[in-house]
Amino acid sequence: VSTTNKKQINPSATTIEEETRNNQAQKDQQYQDALQDLKISWIPKLNDDQGNLYEELISEQQDLNNYIPLHIAPLQQL
Repeated sequence: VSTTNKKQINPSATTIEEETRNNQAQKDQQYQDALQDLKISWIPKLNDDQGNLYEELISEQQDLNNYIPLHIAPLQQL
C-alpha cells in the first residue's frame, strides 16, 4: 500500500484568510466612501474649482448621478 502525501487544507485557515480579505475589502470601501464624502463637502467651499470637482466626481463615478448630496453641494454656495 502506497502512501501519498497530499496537502490537507485547513478549513479554519481558509476561513480566516477569506475573512481577512473581506475585512480589507470593507475597509477599502469605507475609505472610498469617506474620500467621496470629503470631496463633496468641499464643493461649496471652493470658489473657482467648484465646477471642476463636481464634474470630476460625476465623471469618475457613474453611481453618483443619483446621489442627492452631490447635487445639493453646489447649491449650498448660493
